[in-house]
Amino acid sequence: MNPGFDLSSAFQQLKGISVALSLTIFAAFILWIFSLIDLLRSEFKRDINKLVWFFTITIPVLGPLLYIFIGDDQKIEKEVEDDDAPHRRRRT
Repeated sequence: MNPGFDLSSAFQQLKGISVALSLTIFAAFILWIFSLIDLLRSEFKRDINKLVWFFTITIPVLGPLLYIFIGDDQKIEKEVEDDDAPHRRRRT
């Protein structure tokens, strides 16, 4: 064995990396699920946009981020009346 190499220290570092990687993958998965649900519940100005965004969000991490920041402009805004202020409308 190499006298300067500590096996337990190497395992601790590996454990820390695997936890960080697991959290990153979990966050990416949650982002993807959020994007997919929002995509399926939304209506778009053009019918083809929904299909294009569906394929876009299949690109890991980048696709859902693009959808969240750019896809919102292409949606049809649904107007719902607020019970407290019927003259004001809010976006859902």
